[in-house]
Amino acid sequence: KRQEESVLKLAERKAELVIETGKEVKLPPMSPYFRRKVHLYLANSPQFKDKVTTESVGTGNERAIKIIPKK
Repeated sequence: KRQEESVLKLAERKAELVIETGKEVKLPPMSPYFRRKVHLYLANSPQFKDKVTTESVGTGNERAIKIIPKK
């Protein structure tokens, strides 16, 4: 539970950075469970859903999320 909170906090900080800079940011590799949590959190959060989108990149244990600014 605590790890989940820290992953979502990280995603939140990075999404704010993406909104400020207009540049995409890649999060560290994480498990499918946490990637799904981050995708859903950012897609459903009122403060981020219209400003950023997410995409999984990489393969295997190196699979990570890229947070991309919406145009």
